[in-house]
Amino acid sequence: MSNAKEASEAEALGTKVLNLCRKKASEKDLLTVLEPLAMKLREINQSEDGGRMPKLASAVTHQYVLKHQSSLVVAYASACASEVFRIFAPEQPYEKEETLRAVYENFNQTLGWLKYASSSSS
Repeated sequence: MSNAKEASEAEALGTKVLNLCRKKASEKDLLTVLEPLAMKLREINQSEDGGRMPKLASAVTHQYVLKHQSSLVVAYASACASEVFRIFAPEQPYEKEETLRAVYENFNQTLGWLKYASSSSS
């Protein structure tokens, strides 16, 4: 599959996320789109395809997913935002300081949950 096709598919999923946010969709509906989006973003090369995904960056930083009551939705949004940073590098995908602050606060929150993760080797 070409990178252009992957970028187009990711952008379509991002549009679905935005539409679900506007509808205040359920956790299940959001995860139905965020999980495959996170997987799709991993397949896209850095710096090549960011320009083909103008709505994607705003979709994964929508306040509805960043501040969702479900920690799973927040974690997937964080994973997607992390991939957006990688794909758009060295360009910054977010211009507003408030958006950057919200994304980094989301990263900190999500990483903080790791202290509650159990290890099968302990």
